[in-house]
Amino acid sequence: MAVRMHGEEGEAMRGKMIPILGLVLLLLTWGGGAIWAQRPAELLRLREQLGLTPEQVARIQERLRAHRNEVFPLQQELRAKTHELRNALDAPQPDATTIGQLLLERRALQRQLQEKRQKLRADLEAMLTPEQKQRLAEWRQTRPPLRPRRWGPAGAQFGRPLGPPR
Repeated sequence: MAVRMHGEEGEAMRGKMIPILGLVLLLLTWGGGAIWAQRPAELLRLREQLGLTPEQVARIQERLRAHRNEVFPLQQELRAKTHELRNALDAPQPDATTIGQLLLERRALQRQLQEKRQKLRADLEAMLTPEQKQRLAEWRQTRPPLRPRRWGPAGAQFGRPLGPPR
């Protein structure tokens, strides 16, 4: 059920949502993954913790828009290659050469996307003051894991070998 707000209330709500959406994208870029969409309170805390100015939020939003426009064609191409690879693997007589070529093409696209993410991250960090960069580094060190572990014994990061559950 959608609730529409008119007048000053609606404008105030829209004014609050734009910076929050920008922060969602910022956190996705800085290693949050989609899980940040489920933690809106964390977004507001990080904005406050870093002390982002409205100008910084606007510049970050603009850079994120440009990034989305840059990577969208690559993401579409990667999806298409993934689909082609699945079809090639599901063929009655899979062709190793075709599969190998598709894997190489997918890997190249993944690398391009990774390079663009690294560039975005560097650009966004360049918009921060030295104090904000320090706060961000501290936040990265103390934040809880954003993604649940997929498999492996608990405590594997403390010297136990990784592997499938026994």
